Amino acid sequence: MEVFVNGKSTKPAEVISAPAQAFRAVRFAQSGPGALWVDDVHVYPWQEYPTDYVPSPQPAPRRGDYLLGVQSCSLWKEGDAYAGWDYVYPFADRRTPMLGWYDEGNPEVADWEIKWQVEHGIDFEQYCWYRPNDAIDHPIKDGVLEQGIRDGLFNARYSHLKKFTIMYTNQGAGATNADDWRRHMIPYWIEYFFQDPRYLKVDGKPILAIYDPGNFVRDFGGERGARQAIEQLRGDCADAGFPGIIVLMELRNARQDMLQTLKTIGVDYCYAYTWGTGDVNHQRQQNIAQRDAAAAVGFRMLPSISVGWQTSPWDGTQDPGNGWASVADYRALAQWAKDEFMPTLPPDSLGRRVLMLANWNEFGEGHFLMPSSLAGFGYLDALRETFTSGGPHADPVPDLPQKRRFTALFPRD
Repeated sequence: MEVFVNGKSTKPAEVISAPAQAFRAVRFAQSGPGALWVDDVHVYPWQEYPTDYVPSPQPAPRRGDYLLGVQSCSLWKEGDAYAGWDYVYPFADRRTPMLGWYDEGNPEVADWEIKWQVEHGIDFEQYCWYRPNDAIDHPIKDGVLEQGIRDGLFNARYSHLKKFTIMYTNQGAGATNADDWRRHMIPYWIEYFFQDPRYLKVDGKPILAIYDPGNFVRDFGGERGARQAIEQLRGDCADAGFPGIIVLMELRNARQDMLQTLKTIGVDYCYAYTWGTGDVNHQRQQNIAQRDAAAAVGFRMLPSISVGWQTSPWDGTQDPGNGWASVADYRALAQWAKDEFMPTLPPDSLGRRVLMLANWNEFGEGHFLMPSSLAGFGYLDALRETFTSGGPHADPVPDLPQKRRFTALFPRD
């Protein structure tokens, strides 16, 4: 058996009974005083990995001390996500994943994703994380749309091969207040995420991204309250044994007043979730403008590049087919970021090492690095060629019998 508590393995697999013995019950008990809460108990028969399981990943050797982080949003589990594949399916000619219409949260899906990421130079995945709005002021059981981490990554066979971070997505869901932040959100993050060995730390410091500056300031009653919230976060991380925490906040413009606000409330870096375009020249200009505006107020940014932006599945418009950079242009953009832009940032800036990539799996918004009918492995190969010394390689994909194991919730094709 293997035992998992809150999605985390508690000890290595062990034999608990002879094959002829019947499995009768699971019992829970505690050794001391206090309340014991138990729910959502799942018991499964033991099953070995299929012989045709995801091949063992071969991480690409690094070229330089870079950290590539790909942002993602867990929207693809039918019945859990607010939208789902029905929105994307009419645009299948350019948006069909090579995984098929997969069930997110399946560990086999996560292992294919891990394999493709680490073999192309991607070091960590930054998952959108939403605080449940219907449980504000109460302890957190599960985050909204958390299945990609909780059910997929945490149970994946190869999860030790990549790192992850979260982006606190405080839009749509995610509202909070100072007391809820202190009593529930920070403890949940520290225990469930930051203390996990797979969570990305730089110099021992976990990285936390926050999505919306305006909503963050609003939830804490203004800039002073927002600064106190970040100070609370830093203090609680120190009490938990971390040497600090690196706080990022999303910003896709070069407004000095916004950059000054981020600096005032105690944020370390800004970055763009997307530049909203596949025009690589515009992306270069945006990175430069944000760098210069940040420097003008004594603040810092992380560079970000994207394959494009085309939102037809979400807004119902016709797909004009021109929202994406070509593979050649994307490769040139990645090379520019590495060779020309990142070296211009301050010597001690994390932006010299970290490049944010938009996006892994946002098939609705139209920016997705995951191999698909849009460009195959083209965008990923561009990153591999730019940031690794891996050389020529083969990119296996699941065949139809393999896909059938993790496309049961949307059984098309």
